[in-house]
Amino acid sequence: MVSMIRNGGYIPFFVTERKRSEAALIKVIQEAYIQGVSTRKIAKLAKCLGIENISRSQVMR
Repeated sequence: MVSMIRNGGYIPFFVTERKRSEAALIKVIQEAYIQGVSTRKIAKLAKCLGIENISRSQVMR
């Protein structure tokens, strides 16, 4: 049996979708911080969106 080796990689659609979702979420957090929303409120917003462990220093970064 001849095996075919794939050139390049395979990335399932759900991985790319997740990366886009994460990027969009990061942009929301960045924009809120730039607009002057407190880090405490941003952490509360993130918790509502399902992100449990985001620190103030992560928000500021």
